[in-house]
Amino acid sequence: MDRLEAEVASIAGRLNAAHAELVAATARLIEDELWAGSGIMSPEHWLVLRAGLSPARARDITRIARRRKQLPSTRAALDDGQLSVDQAAVVAKYAPTSHEASITELAVNATVPQLRRTLSRYQFGEVAPATAGRTRRLHRNPCSPGRRRGRRRRRSCRRATTRGGSS
Repeated sequence: MDRLEAEVASIAGRLNAAHAELVAATARLIEDELWAGSGIMSPEHWLVLRAGLSPARARDITRIARRRKQLPSTRAALDDGQLSVDQAAVVAKYAPTSHEASITELAVNATVPQLRRTLSRYQFGEVAPATAGRTRRLHRNPCSPGRRRGRRRRRSCRRATTRGGSS
């Protein structure tokens, strides 16, 4: 069993290093806009067509490639085979630059689900890249004028409006 574990770890390390090469090539592709061509919509689309990746994996690869310069520790861990492309994608999605080194230390020892759960819920001191530009309402009134379900307002909203208006 120990020999099999060592073999799997060795294969995974080589696979991680190969993914790091793909991320580096994608970064060059994006920087020089080499992906742009007839009918190609984005670097992700190019990877789907030319590398046979799924759209989700292509998004992950391009997200890491775009943030490569902002994430030096993550890039080094991916290059060394210590991080999988899935782990690096979670870091690239959620980690602000200011916390990247400590998050990479965590990522090396965490599973992908653990990283997603932890990083998606953690409140960093600055806005994380995944949520930049978006605002989130914590509470929305289901009876507000813009909220309709189908063509009719909810019955409870109509009742509340009727009762409130007759008082």
